[in-house]
Amino acid sequence: MTIARAYFVDTEVTRWYHCVTRCVRRAVLLGEGDSDRKHWIENRLEELAQIFAVSVGEFTVLDNH
Repeated sequence: MTIARAYFVDTEVTRWYHCVTRCVRRAVLLGEGDSDRKHWIENRLEELAQIFAVSVGEFTVLDNH
């Protein structure tokens, strides 16, 4: 059962959240070696942060996350 963010996120308690996403079955999402997909993900994250009016403190794009 899902919970609405209005009940799940309490901005009075904390303003920082650590979010992690990982590929299933240890699949390599970005392929082997350098890839333009990492650059695309970085650009997309910046774009979405502006659209949804959130600040991203720090992030990293790993091959298996």
